[in-house]
Amino acid sequence: LVVLAPQHLLMTQKDTTTVRFRTSDQTVLDSVLVNGTEPSLVGQDASGSLWSYAATLPNQGRNEFVIRARNRAGYACDSVRTVIRDNFAPVLEVDSLPEAEPRTVTNSSLTVRGRWHDSTPTIVTVDGNSVGAVADSGEFAVNVPLDMGSNGIHLRAVDSFGQVTELKRFVVRQATNEQAPTADPTP
Repeated sequence: LVVLAPQHLLMTQKDTTTVRFRTSDQTVLDSVLVNGTEPSLVGQDASGSLWSYAATLPNQGRNEFVIRARNRAGYACDSVRTVIRDNFAPVLEVDSLPEAEPRTVTNSSLTVRGRWHDSTPTIVTVDGNSVGAVADSGEFAVNVPLDMGSNGIHLRAVDSFGQVTELKRFVVRQATNEQAPTADPTP
């Protein structure tokens, strides 16, 4: 049993794929199945039989195909292929920054915390700096320096297909009493 397509861990935005494989055995094959369904025999030659199966990808994320050939002697060979379907931009969540109202702080920096999830490897940045590993999900915590006044913090997640999720949050840094300017006491 030699699987010709799809390659293992193929990533696609399509909702179908074709499973193609070749079988050869010294005895007659008793059954050939893909996820329990008989594929179409599309050809035979000296190196064996060529099979094809039009497969739907019902799930966002991983779709698994088990290809099994069994001969009349009862010997079987299995091969598994996983196809990843991704039609959506990554999910990006931020814990430390409210969406509606700007957060007000007195510190010179703020730790921005959040997480992301997608079906394919994703790059996450905060103010243009990469955070976390390139993976299909994870968490991040990054220290962001703050200027006095309003600070916009730009968060961006880009998956393997270039699908983008962007968030902009605002933080206002105010002076503490020790930092506030004082009036000159001299008349």
